[in-house]
Formats: sequence, structure tokens, C-alpha cells
Amino acid sequence: MQFIFFLLALVCIRGMATEAGAVITCDKERHELRVQYNRDVKEIEMPKSGDQRVRFWDLLKIKKCSPGHQFAGGPCEVAETRIKRSSCQIGEAEFRITLEPLPYNTADLTGECGAAVTGSITISKGKQKIVNQEFFEHPSCPMLYDENAEAITEIIIRADDNQPIIVRKKNPFL
Repeated sequence: MQFIFFLLALVCIRGMATEAGAVITCDKERHELRVQYNRDVKEIEMPKSGDQRVRFWDLLKIKKCSPGHQFAGGPCEVAETRIKRSSCQIGEAEFRITLEPLPYNTADLTGECGAAVTGSITISKGKQKIVNQEFFEHPSCPMLYDENAEAITEIIIRADDNQPIIVRKKNPFL
């Protein structure tokens, strides 16, 4: 019975929670930076070569559960996080993008929120921060069960403007 629970937990961890990420598009024809977020980053179409797909789980160094733990050998805790930095040059405008992972349970990936991970984004243009550490999903994991929670699904910034268009939707993943 415990083995079946372990297999179901791993399916949930790998199938739902660990594929969250963003696609960064530096669209020189439309003169805009576009960042799209989805809990399954593979669902975001990559329209052009040069677009970057970032999976937040890949920015985590995971420690496996020790022998004797009910999930022995599986993902157990976050040992360290890494940051993904990128840039986008459109005409005179240079955007710097920083993506950071946000695991809901750093000390116990088998906890209430499981191995779910989202992330935050900071975007600067020149020396000005245009988007300052916005979380794609709420950092306390209500997206897993609250149909009223909002998530950022897209951010668009035109090269000739400093006002981001931030698209938020009520729990688009339930």
C-alpha cells in the first residue's frame, strides 16, 4: 500500500508540479519582450528560434530522501536554488530578465504542496526596474486548490514603453 502511495506521489510531483516555467520571447518584429508562464511550460508554443524556455524545477538542486523515509530515494528537499538571467536587445532598448524558482516546500517536498514549484520574475530596462520580483503564482501554493487565486500568465513590454502589460487570470490551471 505504501509503495502505491509513493508511485502516485511521484506521478503528481513529476506530472503537475515540476514542469512550471516560462518562455521568454524577444520579438524584434513587434518590438516587444514577451514572457509567458504556464504550470506546464511545454504547453507554451515557441514561435521562433531564439526563444528561451525555462523550467523552474531545473533551477533547483534537490536532495533525495534518506533511507527509512517513506519516499526514500525520491525528491525530498531543496538543497539550493539557482537564478536564470537573460537579456533581450530590441533596437536601443536592452531588457534584462531574471527568473528565480520558488518551491513551496523547501524543507520537505513531500509536504502539503508537494514538489510544486513556481517562480518570480524581475525585468529591467537600462537602469530602471520595470517588473520587480513578481510571483507568477502566489508563494503559499493556493493555486493547487483555490479556484479564485490568480496567476500571471503573460507579461508584455514594448521596447518604446516602460509600462508592462501584466496579464493575470483566475486560476487558469484548475
